[in-house]
Amino acid sequence: MDRAEMVLDDTMNRAQETVALVHSGIMKPLREIQGVQAGVRAALNFLVRGRHNGPVATADEEMFI
Repeated sequence: MDRAEMVLDDTMNRAQETVALVHSGIMKPLREIQGVQAGVRAALNFLVRGRHNGPVATADEEMFI
């Protein structure tokens, strides 16, 4: 029973190490790539749409401010 428990603990530790390696080796770079992609997309949207100063308040809306 002790041997089986040691083998099971070792297997679980290796599985956790593998998951940690996959998480740091694959998932982290994917998130970074997605962040860069979102930045490029936002820049392109800004360039295509032109400068926009936000919504313009009308006289009726200014009364409620």
